[in-house]
Amino acid sequence: MSPYIHERLFAFKGEKVIYDVLDIPPDFLAGSIPMLKAYDGFSVTIPHKSALIPFLDSIDQRALRQGSVNTVVTDGFKGFSTDADGFLMALKSKNTDYKSVLCLGCGGASRAVGFEVLSKNASLTIAVRKQSIEKCDIMISDFRKYFPDANINIDDIENITGAYNLLFNGTPVGMYPNIGGMPVKSNVLDNVDCVFDAVYNPNETELVKQAILKGKKTVHGMDMLVWQAAASHKIWDGTEFCRKDIENIIKDSHKELERIYG
Repeated sequence: MSPYIHERLFAFKGEKVIYDVLDIPPDFLAGSIPMLKAYDGFSVTIPHKSALIPFLDSIDQRALRQGSVNTVVTDGFKGFSTDADGFLMALKSKNTDYKSVLCLGCGGASRAVGFEVLSKNASLTIAVRKQSIEKCDIMISDFRKYFPDANINIDDIENITGAYNLLFNGTPVGMYPNIGGMPVKSNVLDNVDCVFDAVYNPNETELVKQAILKGKKTVHGMDMLVWQAAASHKIWDGTEFCRKDIENIIKDSHKELERIYG
């Protein structure tokens, strides 16, 4: 979806820009740096979000803290991360609070969100499978380097307890083509005020559908995807978009996703 979203964002600025997609295997990343520097800027996705960092001349403090970049300005070859911006702006657009957060999974999205909510003095519970506890412990150790007194807990994703303002799904469960999956049991949603699913394909995951049935606020993954793309443009050329324009792109991106995948 990135080419569609970014080209729409450029169009709002009155610019006709081609947003290329480059498929660079991990072993070819180092040799691709001169080619990448020929662009005005570029986005970064898995599996290069951490691997690119040693090749950068400088890195924004938020990206350094997260250990991940998704946006690069080639003038100065500096890396940034806009994942947290996408999360925050998507939440703001739904007027959602996050004093207590239940985060599912310990991947890159959860890491970005974890740092952001802890910086706002929220309590954070990370729910993972038993086989991921060691990885989760490492992430929590990184959190505590910056927030030593933060309220951080680990829970078993199969047996979640407690009540939360916000549930954030940072796992791929429910993503196309396995759209019937749910990362947590349905009864977990009874004790949360808002469900935020980072999965954007399908438009409404099973998790979001169940949350809607229970009368909960919901935030879709497409909202986060478009807002983080808009934040990249602010880094590249200083452009700030109004909420109405972004909401139009989100709506049209849902339609484009349905056109592609049916």
